Amino acid sequence: MDGCLFERLGGNALFLSNYARNTIVKNSEFAWIGDSAMAQAGSTRFAATHNKSQDSLDLLDGTNLEQPRGTLFDRNVVREVGVYGKQTSAFIQAVSCNTTIQNSVMFNGPRAGINFNDGFGGGNIIQGCLTFNWVRETSDHGNFNSWDRLPFYTNTTGVASTDVVESQIRHNIMWNNYHSTWPIDHDDGSCYYHDHDNFLIYGGAKNYLGHSKRNERNYYIYANLQGAIPVCMVDDSADAQDTYINNTCVHETGGIYMWQHYEGCRVQTNHSLNQSVEITADNAFYTTDGAIHLDCGQAGGNMSLKGYQAIGYDLGSTVTTLPSTSQVMAWLTALFPGL
Repeated sequence: MDGCLFERLGGNALFLSNYARNTIVKNSEFAWIGDSAMAQAGSTRFAATHNKSQDSLDLLDGTNLEQPRGTLFDRNVVREVGVYGKQTSAFIQAVSCNTTIQNSVMFNGPRAGINFNDGFGGGNIIQGCLTFNWVRETSDHGNFNSWDRLPFYTNTTGVASTDVVESQIRHNIMWNNYHSTWPIDHDDGSCYYHDHDNFLIYGGAKNYLGHSKRNERNYYIYANLQGAIPVCMVDDSADAQDTYINNTCVHETGGIYMWQHYEGCRVQTNHSLNQSVEITADNAFYTTDGAIHLDCGQAGGNMSLKGYQAIGYDLGSTVTTLPSTSQVMAWLTALFPGL
């Protein structure tokens, strides 16, 4: 589908169901859509064969290949979606994999801009997109939202297993305004994501449960100005070994992590490192007073970056005063030379 206009449609503008391969949607515009601009959903063996005598594990078995795979959504404009349905997005997928969403502008909707319902198979790429004005009529979520509540048995790695190919979110500009809480919201056990080289405005990073998420070389611009939890990073994924490395975060008050969710802040009294925590290092923090104020709760008290590094955390990270507007723009143009 190339050069199409989808306008004032009552439901989903495009829907891919079950076996769909290498579908290309490009150079098109979606406007005033009742539900989502594009949705795709597959099924497991459970959908085709389940009855009272059938093993319930069929729910997890995606080796029947009845899923959209290899979809390319390229150079599209999406605006004014979710006119009637509010749990909608510019692009939403479930039981699908190997999707690429790129070079597109997406704005104006009631809920998350892009939503991945689960981690089926993985291998997804979101790159080169501009997204803003999402979560205008609901709350929570953000420009991108992922969920993942159970493993699937697939063959995306070349052999049938529960292994997942890592998905990438890279080189995007995401403006976290309206009721958005996070530019990229990895929720409900999301796993195997590599978020890198993004420019994210008015929000920090979020990892809720799950594991194996890498967060690197992103710019978080005034993370404290939006969201219910205004910090550079919150990770409620104890023992998950998620990483937050080489990121730049501008945060006026210096509240870079949230202690209730951040295991590394709740250090043991002997300052030993015999606990599993998120891996943070080599980050650049910018605050009003050139210091961070890591709130570890009443038991731990507040901690400076120097104190935090003294017990072995966030090694290589720095903190200084707020950058100038020209410095922020220099970061943006360095990340996107064509702007």
